[in-house]
Amino acid sequence: MPLALAEVLQKSKTIIQIYLGYNRIKNEGTIALADTLKENSTFTDFGLEGNCFGNEGIKEFSKELEINDTITDIYLSSNYFKSEVVEELLKALEVNKTITNIDLSKNKIGIKGAIALARVLEKNKNIKYINLEDNVIGALGIEALTKVSRRKGIEIGLGS
Repeated sequence: MPLALAEVLQKSKTIIQIYLGYNRIKNEGTIALADTLKENSTFTDFGLEGNCFGNEGIKEFSKELEINDTITDIYLSSNYFKSEVVEELLKALEVNKTITNIDLSKNKIGIKGAIALARVLEKNKNIKYINLEDNVIGALGIEALTKVSRRKGIEIGLGS
């Protein structure tokens, strides 16, 4: 299903929002959807929540986000990403100029991932909101993110 959908999305010039949460999309489907980012320049919102795709999927998706200049909102909650996987996404966020909102809630980013994210947020001038609820990022991660948030006016959702 994701492969056929990716083919349709590549040709579409009217679809701007894609929400494919909780569809059991694995690496192969995620890679095919990432390819749509090359071909289609109308997407602004891209949601892949709860699909549990792995390293290869996020690596390809991240590679395309590096060069994409239309997506403003990405939703990647509940994919159980660990800090190593998030590092691929962070490379993209470091250079992407259009993403303003990111949902990474309910993943496994950890302290290392949170500190790396804080460094990226220092460099990125466009991100305004990032949701990190239900990630165990520890006191050091919270401290690093809070400093960046205060300095740059970025809203960071850390939960209650």
